[in-house]
Amino acid sequence: MDKNNIKDYKELQSYFRKRIHPYVEDSRTRVYWFNKDAMAVGVEPADYIHYWDSIAHYDDLKIVNNKIIFSSYDQLYLDCGSATNLIGTPTWCALNTWRNIYKFDPVAAGVE
Repeated sequence: MDKNNIKDYKELQSYFRKRIHPYVEDSRTRVYWFNKDAMAVGVEPADYIHYWDSIAHYDDLKIVNNKIIFSSYDQLYLDCGSATNLIGTPTWCALNTWRNIYKFDPVAAGVE
């Protein structure tokens, strides 16, 4: 980062995207991983966003018009919490059961 005068995450992501563009043909779809911290980086209109964050931060996506692959870790993080149940090691999230995963309705949660 020092060599390229990159100061923070936003500049690092911007640098990476500029470097990767020549290798991805225009006829291919570019998909970028996003969370609430990556929103400031920006995307081009044809880019897809793979959003991986809490549904509580979904409103952040309303500022972009890109196509979105929505992966809320609140409901879709399959192995989250398993260490707590299996070996007693606490984790930052609760175990998602298949019942909770299948009950999740993105439309009811305000995801359009």
